[in-house]
Amino acid sequence: KAAEREKQKQAEKLKQQQLAEQQKLEQQKLEQQKLQQQKQAQLEAQQAAKAKADAAAKAKAEAAAKAKAEASARAKADAAAKAKLDRERNARLAQMQGLAGAGEGGGEGLARSGTGSGAGGNAASPGYPDKVRRRVKPNIVWGGERAGLTTVVAIRCTPSGDVLSVSIRRSSGNSGWDQAVVNAIQASVPLPPDSNGRTPPDITITFKAAE
Repeated sequence: KAAEREKQKQAEKLKQQQLAEQQKLEQQKLEQQKLQQQKQAQLEAQQAAKAKADAAAKAKAEAAAKAKAEASARAKADAAAKAKLDRERNARLAQMQGLAGAGEGGGEGLARSGTGSGAGGNAASPGYPDKVRRRVKPNIVWGGERAGLTTVVAIRCTPSGDVLSVSIRRSSGNSGWDQAVVNAIQASVPLPPDSNGRTPPDITITFKAAE
C-alpha cells in the first residue's frame, strides 16, 4: 500500500507540474499575442498619421496651385481690361480731336460772319467749375491734415464727359492730397455736362481740403 500511495503521489506531482507548465505556456502565448497587438496598433497609428500628413500636403499643394491659377487668371483679366480701356480711351481721344477740329473750323467761320461765339462754344460757363466740384468732392478720400491745402488741376475731357488727362496746375505742397484729388476726378467719370449739354474740353478747377 505504501508503494501504491507513493506511486499515486508521484503521479499527482507530475500532473501538477504538467498543469503549471501548461499555464506558463498559455501565459507566454497571451503575452506574445498582447505584444503583437501592440505592435499592430502602433503600425496602424503610424500609417494613419502618414496618410493624414500626405493628405494635408496634397491639399496644401492643390490650394497653392489653385491660388496660382486664380492669380494668373486675374492678371490676364486685368491686362485684358486695361488694354480694352486703353483702346477705348484712344478712340475717345481721336473722336474728341476730330470734334475739336470741326468745332474750331465752325467757330472760325461763324466768327467771320459776325454771328459766332468766337471760340466755337468750347469755354466753360462761369458756374461750371462749381458743378464739377460738387461731383468730385464726395469721391475724395483723404484723412490727413486739411488746413491750407489748395490744389489747382487742369482736366482734359471728351464732350461726353470722359476724362482724358488730369494734371496738377498748382500743387498744394502735399503730394498725398494732390493725388487724392486726381483719384477722385478719375472716379467721377463721366463729368457733368455744361449748360450747352457738352463737357468743355479743357477745365481748370481749384480744390480746397478745408471746404
